[in-house]
Amino acid sequence: MFPRFRHGAIAAVLIAGCVALVLPSPALAATSAATHSDSGLFGSSDPTYDGVLRQSYALIGLTSVGVAPPASAVMWLLEQQCASGAFMAYRTDSCTAADLSTYTGTDTNSTAAAAIALTAVGESKASRAAVRWLVGTQLPDGGWPWLVGLTSDPVSTGLVMQALRADDRDSKSLRTAIRRGAAWIRAHVADCSVSKNHFGGLGFSAQSVPDGFSTAAALIGYAGPLTALSPTQSQAAPTAQCDNRASGAGAMSRFLVSSLVRHNGSIPGLMDASQADWNATAFAIIALRNAGFGANAMHAATRALLRHVEDYILSGDDTMPAAIGTLLLVARATGSAPRAFGPQRIDLVARLLGTRRA
Repeated sequence: MFPRFRHGAIAAVLIAGCVALVLPSPALAATSAATHSDSGLFGSSDPTYDGVLRQSYALIGLTSVGVAPPASAVMWLLEQQCASGAFMAYRTDSCTAADLSTYTGTDTNSTAAAAIALTAVGESKASRAAVRWLVGTQLPDGGWPWLVGLTSDPVSTGLVMQALRADDRDSKSLRTAIRRGAAWIRAHVADCSVSKNHFGGLGFSAQSVPDGFSTAAALIGYAGPLTALSPTQSQAAPTAQCDNRASGAGAMSRFLVSSLVRHNGSIPGLMDASQADWNATAFAIIALRNAGFGANAMHAATRALLRHVEDYILSGDDTMPAAIGTLLLVARATGSAPRAFGPQRIDLVARLLGTRRA
């Protein structure tokens, strides 16, 4: 559903086999009818499964390197918001609540990404409405599911935590939600009871082995906002192995560093470990930079990613805006030039803006 740019939510839920069937919930009223022209939307491919996600990452990426997004791009995202403050992957009419039989309706991943993007472009009223909805969907265990009715997972919990940390308000409800979310992530960091290679990682479900994307998403939410930069960057991974005294950020960083070292600077694919997952690799770079660990591994991963930019941002003939937005975050995190990125000296900003629909 998300070729190459696999955000993890839909794909991982289906792979993990943890979907429970429930009856559809009543439709939620929409703030306004979504535009059918999709003017301002980044990307030419069908937005049904990733419209809000790709628009959000595009806006986040542009603002992270100091580029003001086009007004039509911001307006497209605003028009996708539901009256509840939540977002669906994409809507053309009224919003609907989560439906686990079709995997449609409002979801935490789209809402969290949109909240971060709206904060970044100064749309505080809309972003705060999204954050309020997210706080209200936190489960009793402290985590968040992709869709209401599912169980907590590290990708959704990490992404929601990023949105909550990006909110500049100092409220008790936000502090409590962040504290509980961080506790959920820390409690699900793997020890060495199964394998030393699993230490510090998180899998998408209780039945899944730890993987790089789930761990990177969780670490970013645990350590700080998506666009945060640690004031210091250590030269090596934490040395503790199989030590429950290791910090949550340290343990997760070690898992990512270990995975990058074992696979020559990339995170292996979830479905095929012989193939690099450049999306997971990009998020691992951002996670390590935010957490302040593993500088050497982070730079090795960046060098590997720079050699495979086109592999990452292209799906057939389609250029994927979310991937370019993520690369802009990588450029900011690593001090790379966003307008002359990699050996090919790709202008990521122009490439992204060129995908916007008129």
